Amino acid sequence: MAESHSYPDLTTPEGTLRYLSQTPFAASKVIPFPEGVSNYTYRIILKEPYSGESVVGRKAYPGLIHTMVLKHVEAHAQNSTFPLHVERQEYEALAFIRVPEITLPLPPGISLPTLYHEDRQNRVVIISDYGEESRTLKSLLRTAPPSIAVSRTIGHSLGTFLARLHTASLTCDSSSQSPGIKLKSEFSSNQQARDISATITYGRLVETLAPSPEARVLLTPPLDLPPKQLAAVASVAKEMQERIKTSDDVLTMGDFWPGNMLVTLGPDRDASDGVHVGVVDWELAKPGLAGLDVGQFLAEMVQMRTFYPSSEVSVDHIVSTFAEAYRNELTRQVVMEGVEYIVHMNDKDEEWLRTSVVGGLVG
Repeated sequence: MAESHSYPDLTTPEGTLRYLSQTPFAASKVIPFPEGVSNYTYRIILKEPYSGESVVGRKAYPGLIHTMVLKHVEAHAQNSTFPLHVERQEYEALAFIRVPEITLPLPPGISLPTLYHEDRQNRVVIISDYGEESRTLKSLLRTAPPSIAVSRTIGHSLGTFLARLHTASLTCDSSSQSPGIKLKSEFSSNQQARDISATITYGRLVETLAPSPEARVLLTPPLDLPPKQLAAVASVAKEMQERIKTSDDVLTMGDFWPGNMLVTLGPDRDASDGVHVGVVDWELAKPGLAGLDVGQFLAEMVQMRTFYPSSEVSVDHIVSTFAEAYRNELTRQVVMEGVEYIVHMNDKDEEWLRTSVVGGLVG
């Protein structure tokens, strides 16, 4: 049985306005976002600038916040009967609060939305707005590919951020109690996120390449793959689905693609100064494979370059700096871990060493 709303219907702008009128976020206007299929998402124009605090107690800049974003979830995708757990929003809210803590210091020019309000009863979060001038990286590359300087800044920021997320939550040994690994464990129950990722990446791969008569065909005529090749694809797909559903390697963003990256350019649109990227939509965050986040981003970027040739130069610079920054950050983290071991060994800190990966060697 569907849950009843204690407030007006939040699937409409009118109902959302009535809901907001009973909160500190009373709005004069509610504007639906055109993109997105999972949630009901609105830009809210506040009647009065917000000057309260975020959920974690950060004071808002007085008089500067005139707009926010409201997200409401139902037990299905927007305009669809496809079932989705409403708890997905709780995981996203958790990410907004805790992911910045384990990726500090955040790379310059990158952030997650700030959470200002969470209403679990009515399945609402209210978060910071990146503004009407912001555009998804996907939209930017399709319609106005950024300059080389801007592209390299975007790639470097994203690569550094993602590497910090992954390394902060990397499981080296079962006894580790780092904040990143503790946070990863809090996402371990997000099983639907695992199932969705497994399905959209590998679950439909064989059906796409060798569709049944009643299936929607991607290519006309379909590819005529030799049975041996199709069997190899099916084997890889089965193995990868299982790994996605069970891996505990790192905390993954889960949907790391250009449509979830909001880019705001500076006053000089061709200069790197003032460029900011907001990484949004964290409902699929979960323990998983680092390569899935990296691979999804790179695959999407190659696709942009293929279907939108005007984006080729921008994509090439984003991809090269992303890969370089990701690799450099991993190296930096490995060196820092090595220094930590040297310091604890020098201090003869046997208690710390016993909980480390070399614990079995400590007498």
